[in-house]
Amino acid sequence: MYADVNVGITDFGVALDAAQWRRAGSPAPTRGVLPEASEIWQHPGSDELLVRTRYGWDRHSAVWHTMTFPEWRTLGFPPVDRRGEHVYERLSWLETVVARRDRGVDAHRVSFDEWSEAGRPTPGTVAAFPGDRYCSVPGSAEIRYVGIAEPNGLALSFERWIAAGSPQASGSC
Repeated sequence: MYADVNVGITDFGVALDAAQWRRAGSPAPTRGVLPEASEIWQHPGSDELLVRTRYGWDRHSAVWHTMTFPEWRTLGFPPVDRRGEHVYERLSWLETVVARRDRGVDAHRVSFDEWSEAGRPTPGTVAAFPGDRYCSVPGSAEIRYVGIAEPNGLALSFERWIAAGSPQASGSC
């Protein structure tokens, strides 16, 4: 449960535990509305709707929630307030999340903090990124993936090599 706080020209939400809610007089919750300090976000390439609620005095502090279709319907199908700048993707066989600007080619590996700041969007799954390559280590049977998701390279286990489609190494690393 959240309480809307309006202080001068700013709004934010405050999470209430049961004791705080009782001290506030056990007010009936308002249903079918988002907290005032909430925005509905959508990232390019995704149907997922994320709700960002500012929390506390710091305008950068926020709580994220992935909205379900029933929640969106209950709210009356409100429009998206903010569009994200990045498409979030990952390889089908690797957990690393990559972000690229919508309609852009520049991409980068995303840290957990950056992904969290974006609301932890569910990344789309792709077979490969532009520029991905597989190479071998001279004198070894090891095959390595080198690409946006692992710029320094990643030695592939047999399971990952199979999941990646059993790629042949093209040159040495």
